[in-house]
Amino acid sequence: MRHSYATAALAAGIPAKVVSERLGHATIAITMDTYSHVLPGLDAEAAGTVARLILGDGDQEPARPVDKALTPDRPTRAGERGEARNA
Repeated sequence: MRHSYATAALAAGIPAKVVSERLGHATIAITMDTYSHVLPGLDAEAAGTVARLILGDGDQEPARPVDKALTPDRPTRAGERGEARNA
């Protein structure tokens, strides 16, 4: 169950620090050493995102939006239907 949670959370874009804390790991290094293999494209995605930010192509959506609801069909606390609150 823990491995499934960690794998799904990291693949969904949950920050590794948050996953590490939820799993009760002493350091984020333990989490990344154990679960980073599930994210083979993470390095290329990060490089592309940073390159777009630096080069001014910030109008494009990121390859994997991390600030959007994971379940867009479920209402959020504000009663919205998965839309970002500041959008």
